[in-house]
Amino acid sequence: MLTGGIRARRRFRSMRRTGGIAAVVLLTVAWASGCAGESSAGGPASAGPTLAVSESAPSATAAPTPASTPTPSARAPKFDRPFTYAAGLRVKVSAPEPFTPSPWVVPEPGTPLRFDVVVQNHTGKEWNPSQLHLKLTSGFQPAPQIYDAEKGVVARPEDRLPDRGIVRFSVGYWVTDETELALELSPGFGYQAVTISS
Repeated sequence: MLTGGIRARRRFRSMRRTGGIAAVVLLTVAWASGCAGESSAGGPASAGPTLAVSESAPSATAAPTPASTPTPSARAPKFDRPFTYAAGLRVKVSAPEPFTPSPWVVPEPGTPLRFDVVVQNHTGKEWNPSQLHLKLTSGFQPAPQIYDAEKGVVARPEDRLPDRGIVRFSVGYWVTDETELALELSPGFGYQAVTISS
């Protein structure tokens, strides 16, 4: 009788240990299943958009893209056609027109041409044109720039442009091949350069 009682107690203790282990296992499985259905923010994993990465996609440590690029268009920018940067800067460059530089301007080979530029600022902040860059190629060769303040032909505007402001100015170049003209324009740091052509 005593032996039977000892055996019963041993079985009971074994069952308690086994049951405790089974309960721990079940709790662990349930916890893991719950985490699999939640995101790191605590919500359903499917609640947010997923990130599709292709072989050509930049890595997470890649350098950031420029702050503003021209709005997508089926055609590249053209003379006499305005285009707008995503940040809100609107630019229009006229088709070239011949002009006669002032007598003090040292002549270069080619025909003197001028381009009228209009910039409208809709960025929501002041635009500083000090970094504005314009470069013309004629027949795929750099064209010398003309500086003629008396005729209003300059390198760039001097004054900062407030939001909703408009500035008009002209640039000039000595052109040897009027059939192949391409004007590269960059409004400054954070803007993508564009090439304007006929």
